[in-house]
Amino acid sequence: MDWEPSSKALQRLSLGLRRWHLKFRTGSIGVGNQLLHRKHQPHSNCPLCETPNEKVLHVLHCPDPAATAFATERIRHHVPVVLEDHKTEPVLSAAIQEILLAWRRGEPISPIHCDASIRHVIYDQCRLGWDNFVLGRWCPSWQVHQAAYYTSIGSRRSSLRWATAMIEKLMLVSWDLWQYRNNRLHAPSGPRELERHDTLNFEIDSEFALGSATLVDSSRYLIESRSLADLHRDSLEGKQQWLRSVRAARHELAANLGTLPPAPTAQAARFRNYFGLPATPPTAS
Repeated sequence: MDWEPSSKALQRLSLGLRRWHLKFRTGSIGVGNQLLHRKHQPHSNCPLCETPNEKVLHVLHCPDPAATAFATERIRHHVPVVLEDHKTEPVLSAAIQEILLAWRRGEPISPIHCDASIRHVIYDQCRLGWDNFVLGRWCPSWQVHQAAYYTSIGSRRSSLRWATAMIEKLMLVSWDLWQYRNNRLHAPSGPRELERHDTLNFEIDSEFALGSATLVDSSRYLIESRSLADLHRDSLEGKQQWLRSVRAARHELAANLGTLPPAPTAQAARFRNYFGLPATPPTAS
């Protein structure tokens, strides 16, 4: 493993990106597998394609069509420029671009399909793996081949600087894919927002099932003047405020009567058990 260019590339990144990349490479970033393990969500699915047990490498390979198109665009954006700027050996340059696109498509990469002059390089990297290549774990053969090319054209350029620049760009590709995943996840119409709406809709359904008879008179309009369809179309903030108002009204009536709030319906109990919520709703306080 050629650790020097990987280390130098990491140092070129901002502090925040360095911290992110180390967490990403060690698998401790907030992917579905980790969020389930930490009990932040009840599943481990990829937010884009719903594949279960989402891990770090899935972020790089997610088969979601839009994610695949975005990854292809990022590779074509980052990689050719740095290859050209650092005068990469032409055969090697073409091979790297083709390999990265094939890797993202999930196609096998074989040395026999490459030019004979670079097969030894491709073979050495195949033993390490192409996920490792994208994450900056390169075999030494890359630098050896590029250094020989610089010598052949009488260039005093550094193969170490070349490898460092390439690895830095690949790290930025990984970062772009992570950002794309999260932007989709947290978008107003994304999976996380829809999940929050579904959760609140279940809560609203439970309160509607209890009816308005157990609300103080001044608050019965909260149920009697609204329909479920109307509430389901409301914003997250509107739904949360409605639930707070209804629960406060129930507890106010219970306090006035000196009784406990009514027991939740079977539907509400099943919902709370599924999501791991407390057996009873929180009080207004």
